Amino acid sequence: TLCIQRMNRLQNKIELLYANAVTGATKVILTEEAKTYIDVTDNLTFLADNSGFIWSSEMDEFNHLYYYDNNGKLINQITKGNWDVVDFKGVDEKTKTLFYLSTERGAINRDLYSVKLNGGSKKLLSGGEGTTNANFTKGNKYYVSYYSNANTPLVMELHSADGKLLKTLEDNSKLKEKMKSYAISPKTFFTFKTSEGIELNGYMIKPHNFDAAKKY
Repeated sequence: TLCIQRMNRLQNKIELLYANAVTGATKVILTEEAKTYIDVTDNLTFLADNSGFIWSSEMDEFNHLYYYDNNGKLINQITKGNWDVVDFKGVDEKTKTLFYLSTERGAINRDLYSVKLNGGSKKLLSGGEGTTNANFTKGNKYYVSYYSNANTPLVMELHSADGKLLKTLEDNSKLKEKMKSYAISPKTFFTFKTSEGIELNGYMIKPHNFDAAKKY
């Protein structure tokens, strides 16, 4: 059986089909439509136990992960909330645990989470404010994390799948010390609303000798 994703020219309708590799006969098992457009991803993942597949969708206004059986019937929505899953990292078949990056702690952050296939036991695996990415080993038992933010150079660490730190691979300590010798003002982040009431993110860099009593 061959699985095919088919999208129309307007890119607002996607179908998941099963095709018989011998006869060429096809069957649509899942259809998704939107008023605007649908993102095509590489997140479609079939589980080794043949129980179904993982699918990502923005059907509830935010990008989340869903668990379907092999007939295209929804078993459960795995992730939920007013935030997006920005990268699906994979699944540990034995523990039924999924790993993903999301914006749950704010649109300017990227954090690594784990969650069970049924949507339970969600766990934040990354820490500080900023951007975290991760590369998992085969089998998803370990991962290398890459963390940085606007004022912190890249830090690379080796973790076990439960988030435990096993080894710091690179902390860029020499660069951090060198940066202290420069008069660099840190970026400070804030939010503001437009005249239409839309909340946006911004950042500010103040003069190094900033004086709150002065007008700039």
